[in-house]
Amino acid sequence: MTNGSESRVQAFVDPGWATAARSWGLFSGIAFAVATLAYVVEAMGVLGSRPAYVATAAGQLQDEATYWAAVFAYRHATLWDYALRDGLFFFAFLGFIPLVLAANAATGGRRAAVQIGGAFIAVGAIFGALNAVAFFVDVSWWRETGWDQVPPGLMAPIGRGTEMMQDLSAWSGIASNAALFVGLAYVGFACLTEAALSRPIGWVALATAGLQLAIIVVSQISGLDAVQNVLSLITGALLAPIILIGLGLRLSTFLTEQHRIAAPG
Repeated sequence: MTNGSESRVQAFVDPGWATAARSWGLFSGIAFAVATLAYVVEAMGVLGSRPAYVATAAGQLQDEATYWAAVFAYRHATLWDYALRDGLFFFAFLGFIPLVLAANAATGGRRAAVQIGGAFIAVGAIFGALNAVAFFVDVSWWRETGWDQVPPGLMAPIGRGTEMMQDLSAWSGIASNAALFVGLAYVGFACLTEAALSRPIGWVALATAGLQLAIIVVSQISGLDAVQNVLSLITGALLAPIILIGLGLRLSTFLTEQHRIAAPG
């Protein structure tokens, strides 16, 4: 009885979901890997050392202005990295949404784990995209030069203003990790039981969910930036692409086959 019901449901699935799952899975998986590598390369200082605040006899205001001018100069020199990684992250995160919608279609729109997991993943994707956009806001400042000529009384508040957007970006990233932790856990368990999905991908999704939680914890502990970078590299450059590409191809194959079976003649 169940198999017959599933066959009737699959007969009404738009074959366009197969194309969407394959194309968005491939794009988002590759985009995640490239964007994560760009992020880690900059975060680990490969592109140069980030300026540090130094107290001098010139006074706090002058020292802060000097610091922010140096930060803006560094950001200007590495601007291409932010444009590459955050541009790709924006679309890579949003690519999760058509993929989980395709998973819902493949399972007949009837499985609670798929739908709840998909909802949390969609929220995580939106916050991930906001993380990229919020960081992009400061690019309009960093692409200019000559900040060392700006009076200290003006440079200091400008610098503090850009820090606010970076805080918004960071907390959006934490919110994204939290939502993805829940969503990937649900989808991971669904993959272990749903024929339309993939059992191996399910285990990868569960492992990734655990790492998302670990990243949140580590991000709140001072002095563990290197650990956070390693965890981000593992999740963003390896596990996320495996989930996106693997699940996208699996859904595409399954939906194409179901459409072929359901097609007349």
